[in-house]
Amino acid sequence: YFRQGLVGRNDVLRVELGFANARQRVIQANGGVTLARARLAMTIGLRADTVIEPVAPDADTAGRPSIDFAAAERQALAARLEFRELAARLEQARSGVRAAWSRLLPQANLVGSYQKTTGSSLASIAGFFAGLVFTWDVFDWGAPYHGTVEANARLRQARIALDKVREAIRLETRAAVVALKSAAEALGVVRAAVNQAEENYRLESRRYEARVGTSFDLLDAESLLTQARGQRETASYDVLIAQSALRRAMGEAPVEARVSTSTDSGTPGKSGAATSGGYDP
Repeated sequence: YFRQGLVGRNDVLRVELGFANARQRVIQANGGVTLARARLAMTIGLRADTVIEPVAPDADTAGRPSIDFAAAERQALAARLEFRELAARLEQARSGVRAAWSRLLPQANLVGSYQKTTGSSLASIAGFFAGLVFTWDVFDWGAPYHGTVEANARLRQARIALDKVREAIRLETRAAVVALKSAAEALGVVRAAVNQAEENYRLESRRYEARVGTSFDLLDAESLLTQARGQRETASYDVLIAQSALRRAMGEAPVEARVSTSTDSGTPGKSGAATSGGYDP
């Protein structure tokens, strides 16, 4: 178009500047990918030079947005190990209180004996004895009473700890549900924005080909489309992260991620055989 005199030099410079900026963003993105792979490898226990190729998820990233707070909290309280552990400690503390109070009461013991003698005409053939023995530590320097005080204090501590963990789990679960719903709604908005940006770019391309629009308008439309697509990818993985956070809050097992790895052996021109495995995200 410039050689034919249809556009000015400023249009060409604008295109060249946009191309240079795009190349710069590609260089930065490649560097970010390299660092992200190294961090991921170290996070899952591999060497930093392990080459990891994640596989894109197949399932719809907008799943499970309709779960309600009550159902999520019930499942979290039933599945979280820390809550179940503290509930067991509370039951132990209650048993300790009952045991401490029982030491304030008299202790009754049933005793008995049976004796049989053979080989002597002077002794009775058999003898039997049974009795009930009561013991009661009335004073004992106040140890039984103070034992009940200590047991009640432990019971209160166990209740406070359990209530604290219960509220923390409820808050974490509620926040995870809200985050997932927000991420799913944001993904829907971004998907609509991508469709609008694609249509806008198509129209600007036709206008530029018909010499109605300028290269400025075309580049702006392309930049908006690229930005919208990037936001869509970010929103998709925000939903995945929110789903993982909700699974953790509800005590569910994490979903395995499929990756392909290969590790350099340290010798130029040689590398380890590619292996595949599942790692918790």
